[in-house]
Amino acid sequence: MKKSNLKTGVFFKALIGFALIISFYACDPSRMLALKNETGNVIELQIEFSDCENEFIKELSESKEFENVTLGNSEGENVEFFSLGLGGWYEADIEAFIECTKSINIKEAGKPIRKIEGEELKKMLPNVKESASENMIEITIN
Repeated sequence: MKKSNLKTGVFFKALIGFALIISFYACDPSRMLALKNETGNVIELQIEFSDCENEFIKELSESKEFENVTLGNSEGENVEFFSLGLGGWYEADIEAFIECTKSINIKEAGKPIRKIEGEELKKMLPNVKESASENMIEITIN
């Protein structure tokens, strides 16, 4: 066998191995957060984050996605989905989200601003072990 054919064969094997690794990495689902409105009225949400060392939460707090989220009161308009990178929600991710979320402020016409924070927020988020979907969590506003 010629040296050039041997080099070509090794190159193609390496290329196939690299393609397989990339394809498995690309199969990781998006980490999703769903905000759902079940108040019966149009609401506006704002999520305030505190200073936090968690890199994932730092990225969220620096993005402007959560400054003013309007959720309608009819089916299809009452849910907003956010893609927050690849991978699932792990126990540590949810704990960091709770610890680093200062409050979720809810504005509803004719009512004072409502704040969800601390223990109330913790009760709204699923225990990952009990969650049907590890890649999406939902915060439902009642």
